[in-house]
Amino acid sequence: MKKYAFLTMTIGFLLAGIIFCQSPQLAQAKTNYQIVKRSYMANVAYHPRNPGKNGYVWQTIDHSKVGHNIKKYPNTTWQVSRQYVIKHNGKNAVCYRVQGISPKNNSVKGGYIWRGYLKKGYNPNYTKISDVTVNLMTTNEYQQFIQKSPTQRLTRQVLALFPNSKVTQPMSQYALGNSLAIGEKSYQQISSMPDMQRFLNTPNTLTSPQRLAKIREILKNHGYFGNKLNDQYEIGIVIRNFNLKHPYDTNDLLQGLVIAKK
Repeated sequence: MKKYAFLTMTIGFLLAGIIFCQSPQLAQAKTNYQIVKRSYMANVAYHPRNPGKNGYVWQTIDHSKVGHNIKKYPNTTWQVSRQYVIKHNGKNAVCYRVQGISPKNNSVKGGYIWRGYLKKGYNPNYTKISDVTVNLMTTNEYQQFIQKSPTQRLTRQVLALFPNSKVTQPMSQYALGNSLAIGEKSYQQISSMPDMQRFLNTPNTLTSPQRLAKIREILKNHGYFGNKLNDQYEIGIVIRNFNLKHPYDTNDLLQGLVIAKK
């Protein structure tokens, strides 16, 4: 009997979610939505649980106006900042407040969506993604992006110089000028290389081979050449193919490379 009771509860939950986020034509006629509970989330990345299927993002919490159908955004990542328990017609369901991040890392207008449509994690369609929000990714997700995105060829060439090292998300965040989180491991040394940061964040029209040559030159000037490249490092790297929106003197680092010794 317990088994059947569990199945009944599960089906009831799914039906409640579907009723909350049903088609716009049905839901717009019913606006008696009540917020039972709200909580904040630390800007977590989610992506469609079932790409290609309907899932509505509403502009308003009362589901009076639909904004997006995530079916049309298969490569978008949805950043969740809040969670709501909403009551409608006597039933509760959990919805997220989301902001979309396009495959080009541009903002997509957000709204409210039933959590059953989303799955935790950055959108894994990395072959279709040209840029990412690094702070929303895990180390494994960022490594996968570098390996699979067509825009990351230069990044892969730089990392190939260090065959025994690995790139990590926290150190890549550090490369963009962000502090390491409390609890991160300590390092014997972190080479930030101001001249490297200056080069990476100055727009230029060099070819990729010329950029790689310049990066190797700067690395050599800091002692990273020959057998030194075979040591084990933790590398932070963000290269957006020099598609920079503004010059380096804004102090907003859009690219970066740092090398840490454990």
